[in-house]
Amino acid sequence: MPPTAWRARTSAVFAMLVVSMTTAQGAGHAYVLPYVPNPAEILATFWGSPTSDGKSNVTETTYTTDCKNAKFKPLPPGWMPCNEPGAKTCIWFPNGTVARGSDCRRTDVDGEAIGGYVNAFRGGFVEKRNMSDTKKNVPVQIFPNVNIAYVESLPAYSSTVVIDNVGLQRLAPNLQTTKSGVGVQATQLQMNNNNLTSIDNVSFPVYLNILMVRNNSISAVINLSQAQVPSLSSLYLDFNFLPTLAGIRFPDTLTTLSVDGNHIIDLDNVTWPPILKTLSLADNKMRFLNYSFPPRLEDLTAANMSLGSVDGVEFPPSLTTLDLSNTSLTQLTANFPDTLKSLSLFNNNLTAVYATEAQFQLLSRLENANKTIWDCNPNVESDIGIPCDIVFSTLNTNATCTDHIGVKMLFGVFPICIIKDPPTLPPTTLIPGSNTSTSMPISAASASTSSNTLLCILSSAIVLTVLLIALILLYRRRNRRPKQHP
Repeated sequence: MPPTAWRARTSAVFAMLVVSMTTAQGAGHAYVLPYVPNPAEILATFWGSPTSDGKSNVTETTYTTDCKNAKFKPLPPGWMPCNEPGAKTCIWFPNGTVARGSDCRRTDVDGEAIGGYVNAFRGGFVEKRNMSDTKKNVPVQIFPNVNIAYVESLPAYSSTVVIDNVGLQRLAPNLQTTKSGVGVQATQLQMNNNNLTSIDNVSFPVYLNILMVRNNSISAVINLSQAQVPSLSSLYLDFNFLPTLAGIRFPDTLTTLSVDGNHIIDLDNVTWPPILKTLSLADNKMRFLNYSFPPRLEDLTAANMSLGSVDGVEFPPSLTTLDLSNTSLTQLTANFPDTLKSLSLFNNNLTAVYATEAQFQLLSRLENANKTIWDCNPNVESDIGIPCDIVFSTLNTNATCTDHIGVKMLFGVFPICIIKDPPTLPPTTLIPGSNTSTSMPISAASASTSSNTLLCILSSAIVLTVLLIALILLYRRRNRRPKQHP
């Protein structure tokens, strides 16, 4: 009898349809999703039977590789089993029942081929599959809507492990081995659309490169040390409840960090990973970008926030891609690094865009795919199959300009207000006679030297005058002394 862990959920929110009979090249050979002659059998064979003593001390619904005391019905046609040793998973419930765990395939959720196995449990997941060689596509629910509270262990020999949309709450402190002690080889771990509140103090698989915990309930990341994720390069914490990034010690190996859709209000006191190249901050509560960014950053997304202005922001010197779309900008003074290749200012009512001649030339070199278009919907794919990649979504980019020296047409479409180069400081030199490295402008140094010379002359004159007066007084005193008689 099914336990109370079953729950109704709007599966349409999370269901992702995959075109059935996808042929893909995985691990060197063609891979075809099998037919599903009877879709009802997929869920009908979900439940298994405990053998021997089952699994002891189960107090919450547990996902695990400890399945030795579980027996399942013959697998239904169309189910993609995990046959590798250590790859099988099951779900134990507090009432003693057990259910089948993940399936294994060589395609991701979109039907795209990958280089290894995807070992996945996706609650309520529905995909289109063929019922027979007639290629009649029907929606098939692969996994039921079920709550899983705790992950005890991960499967061993799968490059990607997915546990999505199951209300997951906690992770075991050691996810580096199976329950039988076999090392977990996963390079990508995805646990999206769950209820995780923390990923602290968890030892993740040693080869893990990508960790995705999007749409959970994480409000802080306190202890995610290098020892716990020794190979991590990409961390996705989107749509959680992080109020700040201050105090987080990110692994030094991290090159990609995505924290879209959190509650972040500023970037004060953030210790950035030293080699971070991609940072996504979209959909947070920030009002400014005047912060110190990672020096090697190449890709920055700060879209969908009420920034109002980015004037004065010092963007990283290696930045190549910048997304400031939908950030309430009305005026912009271009101050971008020479490395910039892609700029998105979509959905900003810009009425004054200023640029020096050098910055105008930089803007002219932008490589956005549709940089001459201003009324394109970026959510609609273009004829060549890529999203509409535009720079501006208005033609009024010079409507309110003031104090400019001219207007130039960017890409022959967008009027940009040209301004003078900012004044440069005069050249500097060392102060003469100084044995320190302190420097000042030449004019200041000259004035200082003249002042010092005059001071020396005046001092010498005063000293000489005092000495002369003293000698005169001494001479007069000696002449007035009375003569002595014998």
